[in-house]
Amino acid sequence: MTIAYLLDTNINYTSANTEEAVEAQLSPGISYDLPMGDHSLEVGYYGTVIASRNPDADALRQSPFGILSLSFPGGLDISAMDRASLVQNRKQEGNGGLDNPDYLVNQASVDAIYGDPDARMVTAFYRNTAYRYESRAEYRNSDGNELSATAAVPVSARMAILTIGRWANEVSPDLPVRNYRNYNIMGGMRFSGAGRFDLDIAGGYQSFHYYDDPLEEPENSYSLRAALSADVSPDLNLEMTVGSDVRAGVAFSGSAEFYPRTQTSVTAKFSRTAERTFFQDHKYYINSDVEFLIKQQVLRATELYAKLWYAWIDYPRIENTANSNNLGANAREDTRSGWRIGLQYEMGSWVALGLFGEYQRRESNVDVPFSNYKRTVIGVSATIHSPL
Repeated sequence: MTIAYLLDTNINYTSANTEEAVEAQLSPGISYDLPMGDHSLEVGYYGTVIASRNPDADALRQSPFGILSLSFPGGLDISAMDRASLVQNRKQEGNGGLDNPDYLVNQASVDAIYGDPDARMVTAFYRNTAYRYESRAEYRNSDGNELSATAAVPVSARMAILTIGRWANEVSPDLPVRNYRNYNIMGGMRFSGAGRFDLDIAGGYQSFHYYDDPLEEPENSYSLRAALSADVSPDLNLEMTVGSDVRAGVAFSGSAEFYPRTQTSVTAKFSRTAERTFFQDHKYYINSDVEFLIKQQVLRATELYAKLWYAWIDYPRIENTANSNNLGANAREDTRSGWRIGLQYEMGSWVALGLFGEYQRRESNVDVPFSNYKRTVIGVSATIHSPL
């Protein structure tokens, strides 16, 4: 159970109609873990009720979930997960065009890992993500699927042959010209070093096609990918992936964890990816972001932290799409930035108290709802977590 009390300086997420509100948030949750020998099943529910001094900011968020973990002799592990997230917002009369729509997101996945005594390794995963919005926002509905598999066959103690395959699609029934297929087939080598060091280098072929848009031709090209995972020193860990992408040009992601002192940690994350968008005049956006998190342990049970982030979001202009309502419109560009500082105090193993302040800023070259605003949130929270 988490109880939070917050002051929000801009509940409308706008620059022209800023309004303060005090919110109380109650977030109960329960999970049950059933052991079954080498297997386990966990089911649970988490929810948040938001009650504000301004009733238009009231909301209800619910999230039931289930996780099945299977472990078989011979080195095969399989996990399956399904989680639903339902968001319901109170509506303001006469303001339906600006209020956030209610929606449901269901995410299901299956992951499998197999490794044998000869160090052959096969990993595979499947993801399904379904979006369902209320009637006035049905154009945001979609079903997305992704299937990927990687096989590594060793040829020596330090090298292995890699085979990588990936297939993905998205179906949007109310905007069929957004329906796409994407596949990527690559081969390469994995180089391993002492300790935790792996470097993957692969090349192959990729294809991307909005198949229901008669004005869109398939985009086919060669693909390259490099991935590094390493413990550079006891104080520095690196993870990085970079590769070619049809929509983003170059896509990458990575993180670095640095421990300059015994009770200090610094984490940096960065990425550039192409993502789906809800705006009708854009099929996707390119998101480039960086994030820094600094944690400092003070005293025995108190942790101070500071988080900073900055993101560039580019919505490429639609030049030749059959369903566009605004052909030739200027490309949209957004920036999002902010910081958060806080304190976490652990009272034993089952109670945590928190205090934080957060600042958010969003700027865009277009004037649409929720595109330009500044927001400050100050809050306190208490969390109780205990086995029954």
